[in-house]
Order: sequence, then C-alpha cells, then structure tokens
Amino acid sequence: MATHSPPVDSLPYDLLLDIFEMNADMFSDPRALNTARFTSQVCRSWRNIMLATPSIWAKLIDIDCTSRVPHIVWKEARTRVPHNIWREELIRRGGTSLLWIKADLFSYSFRHVVNFFFDLIREHWGRIQKLVAKVYCRDVDPTLYAPLLLPAPHLETFEFDYGTGIRPDVFMPPQESPYLTVFSGQAPMLRRLDFERHRPDSSAPWLHQLHFINLTWGYTTLSVLSATHNLRELKIFWPEDEHMVLSLFPVALPNLKRLGIFGLELPEVTSILDHLKIPRGCSLDIYADSDMAEDYNFWPVVNTLSSVAQRYFQSHPPNKLFFEYSEDKVILKDSTRPGEFSLAICFFEPEPSPIPTRHFLAKLTLAEFSGVKELALYIEDVEPISFLSFTSCFPLVQTIHTSEQDLRYLTNIQGLDNPESARGGCQNVFPHLTTVILVTAHRQKPWHRIGKVTTDFVLSRIEHGHPLSVLDLTQALCVEPTALDLLRDIAGLEILTKADDVGLVSV
Repeated sequence: MATHSPPVDSLPYDLLLDIFEMNADMFSDPRALNTARFTSQVCRSWRNIMLATPSIWAKLIDIDCTSRVPHIVWKEARTRVPHNIWREELIRRGGTSLLWIKADLFSYSFRHVVNFFFDLIREHWGRIQKLVAKVYCRDVDPTLYAPLLLPAPHLETFEFDYGTGIRPDVFMPPQESPYLTVFSGQAPMLRRLDFERHRPDSSAPWLHQLHFINLTWGYTTLSVLSATHNLRELKIFWPEDEHMVLSLFPVALPNLKRLGIFGLELPEVTSILDHLKIPRGCSLDIYADSDMAEDYNFWPVVNTLSSVAQRYFQSHPPNKLFFEYSEDKVILKDSTRPGEFSLAICFFEPEPSPIPTRHFLAKLTLAEFSGVKELALYIEDVEPISFLSFTSCFPLVQTIHTSEQDLRYLTNIQGLDNPESARGGCQNVFPHLTTVILVTAHRQKPWHRIGKVTTDFVLSRIEHGHPLSVLDLTQALCVEPTALDLLRDIAGLEILTKADDVGLVSV
C-alpha cells in the first residue's frame, strides 16, 4: 500500500515560515513560547525551519513562561532540563536577532529569575526591540536599573513598571537636575513609552516620534505633550501632587486617535480636556472621581464633558448606547463601537447629590442620539421632567436593555398625567419600543424575582397604545412562574427564556 505524505508537507517554505512567525507573538498569546517549542518537535523539516530562524526565538523571551514550567522535556535527549538552562538555550537560539522581552517579577519570584532578567537587559540592552516588564521586587539593587540610562538604538516599545519597591531617588532626579536622561536621550526607534511614575524630559529628542505615551498629570505634562507631534494614543492618570498649581496652555495633538484619562478628579479632567486640542473623532475613555461639595461650580465640568461627547458623536453617530445614571455615578458608552467612547464619573459625596440633575441631563440631550435604536438604560432617582426631556432625543429606540427596577420607574413615568395625551400618561417615552431585554441589575438582590413589575410595564404599554413585541428574559436570573404564565398569555408578545428554563423559573 502506497503511503501518502500529509497535505501540510506540501506547503511552501515561505508560507510555513509565515505561519510559524504569526504564532510566535507572546504579547497576544501567553502560550506562544510553548507553541514554538512544540512546533520545533513535530518533525525534522519543521525543526530545521525553526532552528534556522533565530528571529522567532528572539521574540519569545517570556521570563514568566520559562519560570512557570517546572522542567522542559527535550525530545531528542529524552531528559529533563531545568528551566534556567532552557532560558539560556532560548537566548542562544535567538542568535544576534533583536529581542522581545516580557516579564512580571514580584517579591515572591525566585531570586535566580530576577537575576536572569537583569543580567539579560545588562548584557543585551543594545539588541532589545520590545521590553514589557513589571518589577515589583522590594529588594532589587537600584544599580541594576543602570542599563535604562544607556542609548537604546533599536528600542521601539518600552513598558516598564517598577512598582513601589525601588527607591524614589533612583529615577526621581535631584533638585539641581530636574530630569533624568533615560536612554541618554538616544532612542531613535522608540514609538511606545509607558514608564510609570517617571517624568520624561520635555526636550528629549525621541518625544516627537512617539505614537503612544502614558503620563501622570503634573507640572511638566503639557510641556512633554507639546513635543509629541506624532502621538496617536495618550493615557493620563493620577496627579503627581494633589495640591499642585499648574501653568496651563493649549497643546495641539492633531494625530491623536485615542485619549484615556483615569484616576483624576473632575476639575483636573476638565483642565485636560480644555487644554488639549484633539481631532473631532478621537476615541475617549474617561474615568473620573469627585468628592465635590455642594457649592462646587459644576457648570464648567458639565459644559466641557457635554462638548467633548458631542464632538465625538458628531463624527460617530451611534445606533447603540449605554447610559447609567444615579446619585453616585454617571456612565455613558458608545455600544456601536465598543471601547471607542466611555465616560464614567463616580461621586463620593452622593448625599446631598452634587449633580444638578436637570442641567446635567439637558447637556447630555444630544441631537446625535436621534439615530439610536438600541439603548441600555439604568436610571435611579431622576426627576420625571428631566428624564422625559432626555428621552426625547431617542425617538427611534426599538430595543432597551434594562432591569425590573428601571421598568418600575418607566411604568410610573407612563402613568403620569399628560394633558397633551388623548389616552392620558406620557406616550412620548420610547414610542417605537418593541423589545425589552431584561437583566438582573447589580443593585438588585441576587434572589430578586422578575414578576409583577414587569407585567405592569407590559400592560401599561398596551394601555397607552405601544405594545411590546418581544420580552427577552434569557439574561434574568429568576422569574415568578405566575408572572411568566401571564406574560405568555398576552397576544402578540413573544417571550424568550433560557432553553430549558433551568435557573430561570423559581417555584
């Protein structure tokens, strides 16, 4: 009987190599190193390809992966080899190719692993192309960080978090020298910089070529940003000093695609947004805190946030939106493009609420929401007149994701007397609504049962001439059997439940 080679043997060399290289990205796949090792053991031809391509191994210097595996089995020797020898073999296989290094080192990490990491960057600093490391070790000799002060001719990505263990004076420069010259000012290929708690020199020649930078909000932030002419992505977090008085001036970032602001209070967020000139369609991710007093002037904050939101949604009109509003938080997200726009504000002094509800909602009542057809809506303690004004900008909503607690509020709104309505009640609350997707909200008790509140809402929609077509209960944890029977008896209403009703209906 003739034997046939498997189809994979007929693949061209270049195609095989492309596949092997595609699978060797440890930053997107934590198993990439093991995949490469297994690939090199499939057959002799594959092994020859892998061992003849040092650039693959050089991009797989995953310190964590080589530390997690207790022993490596070498197929050809059938012997167990300690992982410290495997790490050295990995470097040997990389030859003279540019290195990609990834490491998460903590106080409980083995000392030989920590030593290997620092020996690696000391001996091969000039070859490193990507370095992504967290070094949370309290007893590291500060002199081990010295290579970071040397020129980095090939470095493209530098993400380095040294935690709180290193002495502050190692990377915080003395008073007479306000900046520490990282990379000796020479990093001609650098595109991505995430160096927590470090203030770059605003005159560093590599700033203009950066595509990404992560900065603390402080005295030199705007000066640094004014030199980043090609920046695509910016993250700003935590103030350097809670009581600092900054010299503010406008900074244009014409190429910015994404802006993230985290861990700052609203006045600081407002200052950043007011002084950064960013493109209209720039993606935004803002998480702000506030412990504002009652007499805090909220108007500048409201005006700035609404202006930023409007500019974004003018460029990206949404058809799906997430909105949550309560006395202690406001969250607005673009669900049409997940991850492209998110505004979250948490208030630490909710009683009495510092939020001027009516004016805040009025500022978020944007004409750009008129095309929204699917809305996730979670509301609490909003006065009806403000809510009705806000919902007027959603004339086309057909589907809402909400909780039973929110349905109670909507039912009450629909029952309010409206002299302009021939049937009574407020018929302008989502007049085109056909589908309700009910979830168990985080603020509800885990044993909460979907029941009378939901049936009352469904019946009120019928009463006011806007019946539902679909009630989706597949995400609800628990439904009262009597309520489910009543809902199933309503003509024209389709009820969606979990396939087997297990865990959905409580008896």
